[in-house]
Amino acid sequence: MNATGKDRLWDKEVDVIVVGFGAAGGISAITAHDAGAKVLLIEKMPHPGGISILSGGGVAFAHNAAGAFQYLKRTCNGTTADDILRTMAEEMVGMIDWVTELAKVSGTEPTKTETRGHGTYPFPGTNDIDSIKLKDFQAYADFPWAKGLRGGARLFKVVWDNVHQRKIEVMLSTPAKELITSPDGEIIGLAAEHDGKSLRIKARKGVILACGGYENDDAMKLQYFEAQPVYPVYLGNTGDGVKMAQKAGAGLWHMWHFHGGYGFSTRLLGEWVREKQIMSLENAVRRLTFDSASALGLYDRGLLRPGMAADIVIFDPETVKPMPESIVHDFPANGWRVKEPAAGIIATIVNGQVLLEDGKHTGALPGKVLRNTYYHAHNA
Repeated sequence: MNATGKDRLWDKEVDVIVVGFGAAGGISAITAHDAGAKVLLIEKMPHPGGISILSGGGVAFAHNAAGAFQYLKRTCNGTTADDILRTMAEEMVGMIDWVTELAKVSGTEPTKTETRGHGTYPFPGTNDIDSIKLKDFQAYADFPWAKGLRGGARLFKVVWDNVHQRKIEVMLSTPAKELITSPDGEIIGLAAEHDGKSLRIKARKGVILACGGYENDDAMKLQYFEAQPVYPVYLGNTGDGVKMAQKAGAGLWHMWHFHGGYGFSTRLLGEWVREKQIMSLENAVRRLTFDSASALGLYDRGLLRPGMAADIVIFDPETVKPMPESIVHDFPANGWRVKEPAAGIIATIVNGQVLLEDGKHTGALPGKVLRNTYYHAHNA
């Protein structure tokens, strides 16, 4: 939206507008406030937290900037400018001290027992990267609308407490609609809605968009994600920030990449079904089998039915869960992968043959390359 002349009538004026009250938005608001800015933090959903409140709550830090830069550079693989990576690496070195100060407001501190000891990937500098979590404290019960991991609730509680301690203005149920630009393209404000009314908010120093998640926008997922299907866990992530930024002329980085949870199936069955009881066991199994196969166009499997492929997992619903992950080098040329064993899995049957029994490979090799209906229709 371009504002000129008498169109520049504002309902509200602040220094910095932050859009999206998850961890990223909350931290951005805290940082801008501490630098002396008058901040407005808006969130389209009726509750704050975003997807951060559902996370494991880990905070990455670095032992030294040089090693962190190596790791980040290899991870981004040429897609991010060195000066940005160096700045990030340098800031990661002081992360524990900064988080420790924030955590004091909530009466907690980082734990020294839940460190990983290395980065996610075995790249150069991985031993200079680590992550921490906050010690357990009363946090989960404060967010009854969120059903995620306790680590995420602890992390967001610290963010929440710091935002409120600073008396940063927060407006919930306030969706951002469009960035407002000057005739020369400068971002000068934001159009939003609140209580059914349109708002034009002036930003004297800047607008921060912390609302770019898009796993609830089917068209964006199809366009950008290389892996399908991707199931959403947060209804608010519809790509609002990406769409507004694009309309204002922004370029896009890293749109294809997301870090999904390892052990999704066992975590779904163990934590979300057995422990949190957010869905029935039958519904969870259907999502893991028939729904997934159908989404990929594999209509000869996903159901126990005569004539269909006998791909079967036999598990104990009372004990199934993911075990700690590790990095193993068992691919050709010493290639690596993330391995996460599972408990409670009795047997895995592929194409009618037992592949794994009690966690041990039987020696059978019944797997084959799967081709979906589109492939068969065009390669008959």
